[in-house]
Amino acid sequence: AEEKHVPLTQSELKHLADVLMPNQVELMRAALDAAMAETANEEEREEGLNALQELVEDIDNARDFMTIGGFKQVLTLLELWESPSLQASAAWVVGTAVQNQRELQLQMLAIGAMEKLLMLLHATDAAANATHAAGTMAVEAEAATEAEAATAAAT
Repeated sequence: AEEKHVPLTQSELKHLADVLMPNQVELMRAALDAAMAETANEEEREEGLNALQELVEDIDNARDFMTIGGFKQVLTLLELWESPSLQASAAWVVGTAVQNQRELQLQMLAIGAMEKLLMLLHATDAAANATHAAGTMAVEAEAATEAEAATAAAT
């Protein structure tokens, strides 16, 4: 006997797409909300930052996160001196996002990320994490500047 295939309705297709391909911006917003929730405990906030770190590993997600203003909010967590673990997690989000992304590095510099990361270098618990993020930005920026200088000299 021949099987008959019934086409899916629009709502069924939408549900299937939502399940199989979750909206990355919405996932980042949810993780950011968890990280920024002052009423949540520190562990829940760190879970939000850890989820963000995984999401911003993707170049497109990192750009989208910048576009929605997420990094400005994450940078405020670098100033939570009473919570070194949240500072450290926030620094890792920044460092992960900017590695190998010149455009994003420049945008992060413009919104004051380097200054906030350098302030963390003076704090003992978060120093390694701030060093990772700041080092990534500095090395990448220096390499790009050298490449631009070489290109200018060649022309």
